[in-house]
Amino acid sequence: MNASLKIDETKTIIFNVSSKNNHPDNVEDFKDIHSPEGTEMKLQMSQKHDRRRAELGLLRIAYLEAFSRLGHGFVLNENLGPIRYQILHPEEDILPECFWFNYDFPDDMLGVNIVTRPIDFRCFLVVFDLECNGVTKRNGIILPGWNSDSLKIYKDLNEKFIVDGLSEDVQVENFDEKNTNFITDSENVLNSLFLWREVCEKT
Repeated sequence: MNASLKIDETKTIIFNVSSKNNHPDNVEDFKDIHSPEGTEMKLQMSQKHDRRRAELGLLRIAYLEAFSRLGHGFVLNENLGPIRYQILHPEEDILPECFWFNYDFPDDMLGVNIVTRPIDFRCFLVVFDLECNGVTKRNGIILPGWNSDSLKIYKDLNEKFIVDGLSEDVQVENFDEKNTNFITDSENVLNSLFLWREVCEKT
Protein backbone atom coordinates (compact mmCIF):
# COMPACT_ATOMS: atom_id res chain seq x y z
CA MET A 1 0.00 0.00 0.00
CA ASN A 2 1.46 3.34 -1.07
CA ALA A 3 0.62 6.09 1.39
CA SER A 4 2.03 9.25 2.93
CA LEU A 5 2.54 9.98 6.59
CA LYS A 6 2.99 13.42 8.14
CA ILE A 7 2.76 15.12 11.52
CA ASP A 8 0.87 18.43 11.63
CA GLU A 9 1.32 21.44 13.93
CA THR A 10 -0.71 19.77 16.70
CA LYS A 11 1.52 16.66 16.58
CA THR A 12 -1.36 14.68 15.02
CA ILE A 13 -0.27 11.86 12.72
CA ILE A 14 -2.04 12.00 9.34
CA PHE A 15 -2.02 8.84 7.22
CA ASN A 16 -3.15 9.42 3.65
CA VAL A 17 -3.74 6.62 1.14
CA SER A 18 -3.44 7.86 -2.42
CA SER A 19 -5.98 6.47 -4.86
CA LYS A 20 -3.71 7.47 -7.75
CA ASN A 21 -0.77 5.35 -6.61
CA ASN A 22 -2.65 2.22 -5.58
CA HIS A 23 -4.87 -0.32 -7.27
CA PRO A 24 -8.54 0.61 -6.66
CA ASP A 25 -9.28 -2.82 -5.18
CA ASN A 26 -6.46 -2.37 -2.65
CA VAL A 27 -7.79 1.05 -1.63
CA GLU A 28 -11.27 -0.35 -1.08
CA ASP A 29 -9.90 -3.31 0.90
CA PHE A 30 -7.94 -0.87 3.07
CA LYS A 31 -11.07 1.18 3.75
CA ASP A 32 -13.05 -1.96 4.66
CA ILE A 33 -10.40 -3.12 7.13
CA HIS A 34 -9.74 0.24 8.79
CA SER A 35 -12.75 2.15 10.04
CA PRO A 36 -12.81 5.99 9.98
CA GLU A 37 -13.47 6.03 13.74
CA GLY A 38 -9.93 4.84 14.32
CA THR A 39 -7.85 1.73 14.22
CA GLU A 40 -4.58 0.44 15.57
CA MET A 41 -1.78 0.13 13.07
CA LYS A 42 1.83 -0.97 13.27
CA LEU A 43 4.21 0.90 10.98
CA GLN A 44 7.75 -0.03 10.11
CA MET A 45 9.68 2.87 8.60
CA SER A 46 13.09 2.88 7.04
CA GLN A 47 14.93 6.17 6.65
CA LYS A 48 18.45 6.82 5.47
CA HIS A 49 19.93 9.64 7.50
CA ASP A 50 23.40 11.10 7.14
CA ARG A 51 24.03 12.81 10.45
CA ARG A 52 27.29 14.36 9.29
CA ARG A 53 25.61 16.10 6.35
CA ALA A 54 22.90 17.41 8.65
CA GLU A 55 25.57 18.84 10.96
CA LEU A 56 27.37 20.43 8.01
CA GLY A 57 24.05 21.99 7.07
CA LEU A 58 24.13 23.81 10.42
CA LEU A 59 27.68 24.96 9.65
CA ARG A 60 26.52 26.37 6.32
CA ILE A 61 23.63 28.21 8.00
CA ALA A 62 26.03 29.73 10.54
CA TYR A 63 28.43 30.85 7.81
CA LEU A 64 25.67 32.51 5.78
CA GLU A 65 24.17 34.08 8.90
CA ALA A 66 27.52 35.61 9.81
CA PHE A 67 28.02 36.92 6.29
CA SER A 68 24.51 38.41 6.21
CA ARG A 69 25.34 40.42 9.34
CA LEU A 70 29.04 41.20 8.90
CA GLY A 71 29.37 41.53 5.14
CA HIS A 72 32.54 41.24 3.07
CA GLY A 73 34.78 42.06 6.00
CA PHE A 74 33.80 38.64 7.30
CA VAL A 75 34.41 36.57 4.16
CA LEU A 76 37.84 38.15 3.58
CA ASN A 77 39.03 36.25 6.65
CA GLU A 78 41.44 33.66 5.20
CA ASN A 79 40.94 31.43 8.24
CA LEU A 80 37.48 30.62 6.87
CA GLY A 81 39.03 28.82 3.88
CA PRO A 82 38.74 25.31 5.40
CA ILE A 83 35.16 26.09 6.45
CA ARG A 84 34.16 27.00 2.91
CA TYR A 85 35.95 23.92 1.56
CA GLN A 86 34.14 21.67 4.06
CA ILE A 87 30.77 23.14 3.11
CA LEU A 88 31.48 22.60 -0.59
CA HIS A 89 32.83 19.07 -0.02
CA PRO A 90 30.59 17.41 2.60
CA GLU A 91 31.88 13.98 1.56
CA GLU A 92 35.30 14.84 2.99
CA ASP A 93 36.19 15.08 6.68
CA ILE A 94 38.00 18.40 7.02
CA LEU A 95 36.70 19.61 10.37
CA PRO A 96 36.68 17.58 13.58
CA GLU A 97 33.50 15.84 14.57
CA CYS A 98 32.09 18.64 16.71
CA PHE A 99 31.93 22.37 15.95
CA TRP A 100 29.11 23.54 18.20
CA PHE A 101 28.14 24.14 21.81
CA ASN A 102 25.12 22.29 23.20
CA TYR A 103 23.82 25.02 25.46
CA ASP A 104 20.58 26.83 26.24
CA PHE A 105 21.66 30.17 24.79
CA PRO A 106 19.65 33.20 26.00
CA ASP A 107 17.90 35.50 23.55
CA ASP A 108 20.53 38.21 23.92
CA MET A 109 23.08 35.87 22.34
CA LEU A 110 21.10 35.36 19.14
CA GLY A 111 23.12 36.43 16.10
CA VAL A 112 26.89 36.78 15.87
CA ASN A 113 29.04 36.73 18.99
CA ILE A 114 32.77 36.86 19.64
CA VAL A 115 34.32 34.47 22.13
CA THR A 116 36.86 36.83 23.74
CA ARG A 117 38.21 34.52 26.44
CA PRO A 118 40.25 32.36 26.57
CA ILE A 119 42.47 34.38 24.25
CA ASP A 120 43.72 31.32 22.34
CA PHE A 121 40.10 30.30 21.71
CA ARG A 122 38.88 33.58 20.20
CA CYS A 123 36.38 32.88 17.46
CA PHE A 124 32.92 33.73 16.19
CA LEU A 125 29.94 32.06 17.86
CA VAL A 126 26.82 32.18 15.69
CA VAL A 127 23.57 31.47 17.57
CA PHE A 128 20.35 30.88 15.64
CA ASP A 129 17.01 29.11 15.91
CA LEU A 130 16.03 26.36 13.50
CA GLU A 131 12.48 25.03 13.27
CA CYS A 132 11.76 21.54 11.98
CA ASN A 133 8.40 19.78 12.13
CA GLY A 134 7.08 22.26 14.66
CA VAL A 135 10.07 21.90 16.98
CA THR A 136 12.48 24.81 17.42
CA LYS A 137 16.08 24.14 18.41
CA ARG A 138 18.64 26.81 19.24
CA ASN A 139 22.12 26.17 17.83
CA GLY A 140 25.51 27.68 18.61
CA ILE A 141 28.15 27.13 15.90
CA ILE A 142 31.73 28.38 16.15
CA LEU A 143 33.64 29.84 13.20
CA PRO A 144 37.28 30.96 13.07
CA GLY A 145 38.01 34.61 13.79
CA TRP A 146 40.70 36.77 12.25
CA ASN A 147 43.39 35.50 14.59
CA SER A 148 42.15 31.93 14.97
CA ASP A 149 43.86 28.79 13.81
CA SER A 150 41.11 27.36 11.63
CA LEU A 151 41.26 23.81 12.91
CA LYS A 152 42.80 24.38 16.36
CA ILE A 153 39.66 26.02 17.75
CA TYR A 154 37.65 22.92 16.89
CA LYS A 155 40.27 20.66 18.42
CA ASP A 156 40.20 22.79 21.57
CA LEU A 157 36.41 22.66 21.63
CA ASN A 158 36.51 18.88 21.57
CA GLU A 159 39.41 18.46 24.00
CA LYS A 160 39.47 21.40 26.43
CA PHE A 161 35.95 22.75 26.75
CA ILE A 162 32.69 21.29 27.86
CA VAL A 163 30.79 20.66 24.66
CA ASP A 164 27.56 20.19 26.62
CA GLY A 165 27.75 23.71 28.05
CA LEU A 166 29.73 26.92 28.29
CA SER A 167 32.40 26.72 30.98
CA GLU A 168 33.02 29.70 33.25
CA ASP A 169 36.30 30.32 31.42
CA VAL A 170 34.46 31.22 28.21
CA GLN A 171 33.55 34.91 27.84
CA VAL A 172 31.35 36.08 24.98
CA GLU A 173 30.38 39.47 23.56
CA ASN A 174 27.46 39.90 21.19
CA PHE A 175 28.41 41.52 17.89
CA ASP A 176 24.84 42.50 16.99
CA GLU A 177 24.68 44.99 19.86
CA LYS A 178 27.00 47.24 17.82
CA ASN A 179 24.03 47.88 15.50
CA THR A 180 26.27 48.70 12.54
CA ASN A 181 25.19 48.12 8.94
CA PHE A 182 28.07 46.21 7.35
CA ILE A 183 26.08 45.21 4.25
CA THR A 184 24.76 48.27 2.43
CA ASP A 185 26.56 51.14 4.17
CA SER A 186 29.54 51.76 1.86
CA GLU A 187 31.56 53.29 4.69
CA ASN A 188 31.24 50.16 6.83
CA VAL A 189 31.43 47.25 4.37
CA LEU A 190 34.85 46.17 5.67
CA ASN A 191 34.63 47.55 9.19
CA SER A 192 33.58 44.30 10.84
CA LEU A 193 37.30 43.48 10.81
CA PHE A 194 38.11 46.61 12.79
CA LEU A 195 35.23 45.98 15.19
CA TRP A 196 36.66 42.49 15.83
CA ARG A 197 39.98 44.07 16.75
CA GLU A 198 38.29 46.65 18.96
CA VAL A 199 36.36 44.03 20.89
CA CYS A 200 39.40 41.76 21.33
CA GLU A 201 41.80 44.56 22.34
CA LYS A 202 39.61 45.76 25.19
CA THR A 203 39.42 42.29 26.66
